[in-house]
Amino acid sequence: MVLEERKGDLFSCTDTDVFMQCVSADFACGAGIALQFNNAFNVKRLLQNTINGMDYWGKVKGFAVITGENSNLTPVINLVTKERCFYKPTLKTLHSALYGAKLLCDERGFKTIAMPHIGSGLDKLNFYCQVLPIIKQVFAEDYYKIIVYEL
Repeated sequence: MVLEERKGDLFSCTDTDVFMQCVSADFACGAGIALQFNNAFNVKRLLQNTINGMDYWGKVKGFAVITGENSNLTPVINLVTKERCFYKPTLKTLHSALYGAKLLCDERGFKTIAMPHIGSGLDKLNFYCQVLPIIKQVFAEDYYKIIVYEL
């Protein structure tokens, strides 16, 4: 795995196969980077259509859903790491969602992933001490280029 950190606008990234972000199972997408993703990719509507009202959170704690594959926009992998928008994710749900994302990347052939500091910001996890080690563990065994953007 290659990890690259960049300063700047995540949405200006053109050398990626897929974007990645964290969302809640209620798909509120009403604040922080999730709101920016929603404005750029209409993620909330796509997620609601994909899930179609089923209670996935009750069955699986932490999962990944891909949106936008059939559009001219770069697809987005949405890491569902908490039940409600005002809850906070756990390291366990983040790990589960990242593992699901890796399976999606393997299945779709995505090798370059662009993301913000997932799990931090409004979610309050420490990106460098808590989140980054999980990313490295999940994606370590295969070739991936992960580009982490910081504003």
